[in-house]
Amino acid sequence: MFELVKGTQAASLYIAKEADDFAGLSHVAEKIQKDIELVTGVAPKICDAMPEGYSIIPGTIGKNPVIDEMIANGKLNVSQLDGKRESYTICLVDGDKLVIAGTETVATLHGMYHISEKIGVSPWVYWGDAIPRKQAEIVWDESIEFTSKEPSVKFRGFFMNDEWPSLGNFVMNTFGDFNVKFYDRVFDLLLRLKGNYFWPAMWSASLCLDGSKEDPLANVKLATDLGITIGNSHHEPLMRSSEEWDKVKTDTNNVGYGKDWNYYTNGEGLYRYWEDGVERNKDFKHMITIGMRGERDTTMLPEGSSIQENVELLRKIIADQLEIIKAKDCDDMPKMLALYKEVEDYYYGGDGVEGLKDWAALDDTILLLSDDNFGNVRTLPIKENRDRKAGFGLYYHFDYHGSPVSYEWVNSTPLPKVWEQLTMAYEYGIKDLWIVNVGDIRPQELPLSYYMALAYDYEGMGINHPNETDDFIRGWVEEQFGGVVEDDDVKEEIVSVLKAYTRMHGNRRPEVTYPDTYHVTHYGESSKMIHLCHRIKKMADDIDGKLPEEAKASYYGLVYYPAVAGANVQLMNLYAAKNQFYAKYGVAAAKDYAEKVKQCITYDEELTNYYNKEMADGKWDGMMLSAHIGFTHWNDEDWKYPETVQGAVSDENKLLVHAADSDCFVSEGEVSLPEFTSVGEETYLLQAANAKDALLDVTLTCEDDFVSIRELSCGPQSVRNFEVSVDFSKLTGTKESEILVQAAGCEVKVKVKAVVVTEKLPSMTFVERDGIVSMEAEHFAANESKDGKEWKCLKEYGKTLSSMKVYPMGTNFDKPGEGPSLSYSVLIREGGEYTLRVITAPTNSLEDGRNMRYAVSFDDGSASEVKTVLDEHYNIGGGHSRARDWAEGVLNNCHYGETKVTLDKGVHTIHIYCMESGLVLQKLVLSHEGDVKESYFGPTESGVVR
Repeated sequence: MFELVKGTQAASLYIAKEADDFAGLSHVAEKIQKDIELVTGVAPKICDAMPEGYSIIPGTIGKNPVIDEMIANGKLNVSQLDGKRESYTICLVDGDKLVIAGTETVATLHGMYHISEKIGVSPWVYWGDAIPRKQAEIVWDESIEFTSKEPSVKFRGFFMNDEWPSLGNFVMNTFGDFNVKFYDRVFDLLLRLKGNYFWPAMWSASLCLDGSKEDPLANVKLATDLGITIGNSHHEPLMRSSEEWDKVKTDTNNVGYGKDWNYYTNGEGLYRYWEDGVERNKDFKHMITIGMRGERDTTMLPEGSSIQENVELLRKIIADQLEIIKAKDCDDMPKMLALYKEVEDYYYGGDGVEGLKDWAALDDTILLLSDDNFGNVRTLPIKENRDRKAGFGLYYHFDYHGSPVSYEWVNSTPLPKVWEQLTMAYEYGIKDLWIVNVGDIRPQELPLSYYMALAYDYEGMGINHPNETDDFIRGWVEEQFGGVVEDDDVKEEIVSVLKAYTRMHGNRRPEVTYPDTYHVTHYGESSKMIHLCHRIKKMADDIDGKLPEEAKASYYGLVYYPAVAGANVQLMNLYAAKNQFYAKYGVAAAKDYAEKVKQCITYDEELTNYYNKEMADGKWDGMMLSAHIGFTHWNDEDWKYPETVQGAVSDENKLLVHAADSDCFVSEGEVSLPEFTSVGEETYLLQAANAKDALLDVTLTCEDDFVSIRELSCGPQSVRNFEVSVDFSKLTGTKESEILVQAAGCEVKVKVKAVVVTEKLPSMTFVERDGIVSMEAEHFAANESKDGKEWKCLKEYGKTLSSMKVYPMGTNFDKPGEGPSLSYSVLIREGGEYTLRVITAPTNSLEDGRNMRYAVSFDDGSASEVKTVLDEHYNIGGGHSRARDWAEGVLNNCHYGETKVTLDKGVHTIHIYCMESGLVLQKLVLSHEGDVKESYFGPTESGVVR
C-alpha cells in the first residue's frame, strides 16, 4: 500500500537536483503539492535529497540519475516505453516509492498531473473554479500503477487569440500584464489537459518581451523548462510576435529593420529582423513558423497581384528563412508553414501557376491546414501525400475575429460537430499538429477539454466511437462538479443544459441572431425557440437551487452564464420580433413584448456584471466584456440591442385573429390553418387578440365534433391562445370544416382541412401536406451500401434532428448514382412541378479542385449531380467575405442543393447518392413552387407511415 496522505502525514515529493529538467519538475511539484493540500488539508514536502518514508519520485529517463539508477538496478522496468514518444509509467518501487518515469520532460509532467487527476483535481481547478472532493486520507494499492499511451497527435495545444477586451482586461486587472505569472496559469492548464504545444496571445502582447521586468524572456524560459513547444500564429514567422514589429521597425526600408512589413520593398531589413529573432530564441523549445502574410492578418502583395507573383515572392521568403535557420544551427527545431486563407492558393497554384506543393524545400516542414474559421475543415491531404515526412497539422476555431462575422463570446460549437470534423481530419492523415483558437479560454472550457482529449486519445474517442459525445460531457460534468455534488440526477441535468445551449448557439451564433432570424409565425418557429430558451433557463435555475454554495462559482462560469445569458440574447430578439409583428397589426400585446425586450437587456447587463464583478468574489474581473448582440459589421463596431416599436393601443375592443403559419392578423373574413393529416398528429395555434389592452371575451364554435379546441394558459394578457387538433377516429375520409371566432362585434372564419390517408402505403412513406413533404435525413426508407461504404447516423448533429454521413471516409464517386444511397418514400397528393431542396452541413470540399456534391434520382430515373456550393464562389471561400455562398452557409450553418422535377400523383421514391467524401446530409424538403414559407429551420417534418 502507498500512503499518499494518512493522518497529518503526506508522502514527500522528491525532485533530484541533479536532473537536467530539475526546474520544470520542481515547478510542477509545487502545483501537485497545492493540489494534495486542497484535497486533504495536508501539504507534502518537496525535497531535493532522497527522503525517508513514502515519497513520489518523478524523473525523465536519461535526464534523471535517480531514475536511471533504478532502471540499471532492475528496480524500475520501463521496457513498455521503448520507442514511444511522450509517454510515462507510474510504478511502486520498494513499497514506499511511487516513481513517475517519462520519456521526455513533458511526459514526466503529464505523469505528475496524473496524480492530481487521480485525487479528483480537475484541469479547471483555477480556470473554472472547480472544487475537488475533500478526503481525509488517500492510500493506494498496486492499482495506482499505470502506463500511459502514446498521444495520438504529436503536437497538441491551443491558441489564446482575440484576447481583447475580455482576457486582456482580466489579465491587466489580475496580473498587470501578459507576464510569467499569467502564463504560469496558462501552461498549468495546458499540461493538465495533456497538451504540449501553444500559441500565445498576440493582439497587444509579445511572449518574448513580456516575461518580467528582470527577464523579458521569462515566459519562453518557463515554457522550455516545462517541455512545452512554443509556436506562433500563421503571420508571425521565425519566433517573433506580430506586436514586436511596431516596436523595432525604422523609418527607411532596408536600414536597420526597415519600415515596411513587405519583403518586396524591405527584404534586407526583414532578413535582419528574423536573424535576430532566431538568435535570441534558438536555445528555447520552439516550433518555427515559416512563410509570411501581410501585416495584421492580410495578404502580402496588394489586391490585383497575380498568384504567380505571390508564389514567387513566398518561395523567395521561405528560402531565405530556411537559410537563416540553418545558419543559426536550428535545423533540428520543428518547422511549420500555415496554409491559411490565401496561402492555400499559393500552395496549390492553378491557372498554369506551379504552387509550392511539390517543392522539396518543404519536405521537413509540417504543413498546417485550416478550417474555414467556422469549424469546417478545408482541403485535406490526398492519398498521394498523406505519408509525407513532416506530416500535416490543423488550425481549428472555437473563436474567430473576422468576416463574415466575428464570434468571440460563449461556446457556440457543439461537440458532435467537433467530433465529425476532427475525426475526418485525422482519418485523412492530419496527425502531427492540432492547434485550436480558443480566444479568451473562458468560456470555451467544454469544447477545449474535448478537443484536447480527442487529440490525446483518438483511439478511444475517434472514428470507432460515433455518437459518444454525451458520454464525454457526463465525464466532464463529473470532473468539474462530482467533488461537491452527490446527486447523479443533478449532474445529468447539468449535462442536459450543456447540450441544449451549445446546440442552440451552434444553430445560429448569438452575435448574428436578429429579430428576423427565426420567423415570427411560420412553422411555429419563434414560439418553439421561446419555449426552448425558457426551458434552458428553468433547467439552469432549478440546478442552481440544488447546488451547495461551494459549487456556485464553478457552475455559474462553466454552465449557467453561457446557457442563460445565451438564451437571454435569443429571447430579446424573439420578443423584439413579436413586438414588431404585433405592432404592425395593431395588437395591444406589442407593448408587452417591448417591455420584455427591455427586461432582457437589463438582465444581459446584470448577468455579465455578476460574472465580471461578483462571481468567485470578483476573481474574473474583466473576463466577460466581449460584445455579443446585434452585430452590424463583421466585427462589434456599432453593435446594437434589438429595436422595438411603440405600437398604438386602442381605446376600444377589437378582435384580431391569427392562424398558424399565416402572415397577418385579421378582424374579418377567412383564414386557414395548415392541413391536418391522419399520419401527422399535427396541432396548430390559433390566436384571438385584442387591439385594446384587455382580454377579450371570445367565443369559438365548430359544428364538427372531430375538431378539438383547447385554450392554453400562456401568452400576454391581451392575447388568448388556442390549440386546435383533429380526432381522426371520427373520420372515414378527408373533410373540411370551419371554426367561427367571435368577439367585440367581429367574427372570423377559420378553415380546417383534415386529410385522411386511405392509400395502402409502404413503411416510412411521408405524406404531402400543404404542397410540402419535409423529411429528416435519419428517417430513410432504405440504406444501400456500396463497396463497404455506407451511410451512418450522427445523432444530434444538425439544425433539427440528426445527420447522415458515409463511412469509412476517403472515397469520392465521380459518376452520379454509383455511390451508396439513401431512399425516401413520399406520397404526392397532387401532381405537378416540384423542387427538392437537400439540406447539408456547411462542409467544404476535402480536395483541391473539387466541389461538394451529391446525386439525386426519382423512382427509376437516371441520377443527376448537384453541387452545394457554386464553383465561382467555392474557390474563394473559407474566410473571404466575397464568397457569398460560403458566408451564408457558415452563418446559417447549412448548405443546400436544389433539383426541379415533375411528379404525378402517387407514391414516389427519392434516391440520394453520395459523391464526395465528407458530405453530411441533414434534411430534405420537396415542395410545390412557392409553397415553402420563409423560415430558418424549414418546414417541420411531415407525417410518415411507420
